[in-house]
Amino acid sequence: MHRAFVAAMAIALLGMLPARAQSPVCSPPRCVAQRLTYEGVVYPFNVLLPSGYDDRANAKRYPVVYLIHNAFGNQDTWLDKSDVEAFTASLPPDRQAIVVMPFSRPFGATVDMGRFHTERFLTDVLVPYIDGTFRTIPLRSQRAIAGASYGAFGAIHLAARHPDLFVAAGGFSGAPYSFETAGLPVDAAVPWFPVQILFITNCTAGDPTGQFCNGVRNTGGPFAPFGDPATNEIAWRNHSPADLAVNLRSTLTYIASGNGIPCDRTDVSILARGLARGYALLLIEPYPVYYTTLRLDRALRRVGAPHVTDLYGCGIHDALTWRYWKRDLRVFWGHLNGPGGFGTPNPKSFDYRAADATFSVWGWTFNADPKRASEFLVLTSASCDGLELRGSGATRVQTGPCFEPGQGVALSGALETKVTAGADGRIAFDIDLGPPHKFKQYTPPARALELAGGYFVTRRITFDPRGGV
Repeated sequence: MHRAFVAAMAIALLGMLPARAQSPVCSPPRCVAQRLTYEGVVYPFNVLLPSGYDDRANAKRYPVVYLIHNAFGNQDTWLDKSDVEAFTASLPPDRQAIVVMPFSRPFGATVDMGRFHTERFLTDVLVPYIDGTFRTIPLRSQRAIAGASYGAFGAIHLAARHPDLFVAAGGFSGAPYSFETAGLPVDAAVPWFPVQILFITNCTAGDPTGQFCNGVRNTGGPFAPFGDPATNEIAWRNHSPADLAVNLRSTLTYIASGNGIPCDRTDVSILARGLARGYALLLIEPYPVYYTTLRLDRALRRVGAPHVTDLYGCGIHDALTWRYWKRDLRVFWGHLNGPGGFGTPNPKSFDYRAADATFSVWGWTFNADPKRASEFLVLTSASCDGLELRGSGATRVQTGPCFEPGQGVALSGALETKVTAGADGRIAFDIDLGPPHKFKQYTPPARALELAGGYFVTRRITFDPRGGV
């Protein structure tokens, strides 16, 4: 089902009506503050419009850049801490864009956690709402996302999980990009839990700041949102950009990081002031930021995904003045207007992997065997000519609109030998990937069986519309 239709139904049926939001830094007419309520949670967001957007003679449509805030920030943080308003106002007309700054509840992460279904809200509700409300160019080729610090993980995470939404993604001093454990669950936990524990403690105390929980204490428990990494590593990897690097093969990815060493007296002063106020997160640039940036770079190189890794040497995790993140935004914006940026066409075929029981990407839908334990389903070279699938169990596939309505299509490699395209030009069929696995991927029994060989089944399915006559 098309995302715009889903969003329209959500607004109509759930009472999710947009409302003006109060903001001390979002000043009309150029900045519009709004909020949407989704599944009982309020999501404020600011929309920074290009200079001259409201001119009567201006009917121009614009690309869109989504900016995710850092940990414990909100929809005002980019406007308050960075110079995004002045910077974008200074751009020439052909480089202008609409900038959307959402409150990424609960603390800058873009994952579904407890009652906070932030990933679902951002991708299935906010994006189509923005396209339906403002003069955007409502195409994936004209939509980008970026974030700072924890918002950098959020931006790259969304782009890796939804590569059909964003043509480019930027991460400025992001952590954690990698949840790989290498057999050591604590490695997956270290980058995530410090912020997570602070958040859970705050919510359990009744959200005294009034910003992060929206009065909701149900965050999913201490292992939210991915479960205990010792027993549920597959869920961690299913949201790890390094593990999902293959999904970014058609996305221009920009990742930047310093090494944590102060560049000058200004950095030393910022560190001193921040630590005096209890901002220990200013010390995380060497680990996990620089460390996981290197790991993501390695993963992107391994799969041949287009990316720019900007390791600019000295530089701290400056969450006070945003000294380096202002710089990163400018560099990223330059890439948006270069090769692989705005205007880049969609790929003719795609690769993708996910461990969700059901997922949709690039207009295709995949349903894994309900008896299968959680594991990655791996798609390779999916196109209107066919695809290769790797996994276990009986898998149901519905293609994108590849065919003429009512057209017969011959299949090889699937359980069906001939199917008929529906009114939307899609075909659906089943694939036998062997018996459904009983053990979650990456658990000791699954690792042992995989090492023995022949554990996963790979099928190549081809489509022949001429043979379906």
